[in-house]
Amino acid sequence: ETNDTIGHDAGDVVLRPFAERLRNALGSGCTLARLGGDAFAAVIEGEAAPDRIVARVQAALRTVREPLAHEGRILDCQATAGGSVFPAHGATAAELLKSADIALYAAKANARGSLLTFQPNMRADLQRRSSMLSIARDVVRDDRIIPFYQPKVALATGRVCGFEALLRWHHTALGTQWPATIGAAFEDLYLAGGLSEPMLERIVGDMRRWLDDGVAFGRIAFNLSPAEFRRDDLTDRILSRLHHAGIPPERLELEVTETVFVGRGAECVATALEEFSRAGVHIALDDFGTGYASLTHLKAFPVHTIKIDKSFVSHLDSDTGDAAIIDAVVALGHRLGMTVVAEGVETES
Repeated sequence: ETNDTIGHDAGDVVLRPFAERLRNALGSGCTLARLGGDAFAAVIEGEAAPDRIVARVQAALRTVREPLAHEGRILDCQATAGGSVFPAHGATAAELLKSADIALYAAKANARGSLLTFQPNMRADLQRRSSMLSIARDVVRDDRIIPFYQPKVALATGRVCGFEALLRWHHTALGTQWPATIGAAFEDLYLAGGLSEPMLERIVGDMRRWLDDGVAFGRIAFNLSPAEFRRDDLTDRILSRLHHAGIPPERLELEVTETVFVGRGAECVATALEEFSRAGVHIALDDFGTGYASLTHLKAFPVHTIKIDKSFVSHLDSDTGDAAIIDAVVALGHRLGMTVVAEGVETES
């Protein structure tokens, strides 16, 4: 990630002291090697109990977590590990390495910064993820992205006040597909951008055409994945496209989930959102209350809209707890001068 965001020189600065820290932390009875890039392998011998090995590696991960400074910037050294144990997870070196690699993929997806030990079900999860990435590459290559526009209706007037652009893609045999079928791609730095770029191009093209035709479409909301915040050209890419098309930034709303504030690249989020907000782009906090919810996010970031997740709205008429939560969020949003959107309202009743 350091290579991607601030260059390979900084990446090299991280790798050398990181390797030294890791070697010292793992101690004797361990053979450590760099596999390539930012990947290391450690063979730990002589430990009879797997739980003692796990504790040893977890302690090493805590040790290497201390950040490093490079040219005035603080570089994150967080490491994630996957492990396998002989002979339960493999009878040969190749089998053990493969099992550890599968566990590492699972840890990156579900437990960054910690260690996961291989489990048989991880193999199926990895195959499913690999399939998603392969399909997404085909979708990007063949330019099969389609925006679907979901209307937003103002309850006070009953009129359409804007739209949310939902990503769909075309399967040659199965027709229109949901984004969940390629969900793993939105966690990938390059594929996330590859999917976002044609989506944005089509949205901007539609907005320009609607403006030319005098269509009152309000504001178009567009989802940004957490991976996209790790791109240093994010704000320039979107604002430049709006500028070249002659579209006021106020016509665009960017939706983010609370995971962007705590995941990889979180340190870049505040800067990007501030730049968008200063330019006039609206920011919406999606799925509010279902993830890493924190009221501090509403104060620390330039949020204009709170979106109440469908899971609360769908049982509004039968669950008093959901009704109370919605009342509280609506009141909070209004007190903070924010717009509140309820997802999943599909009928007048």
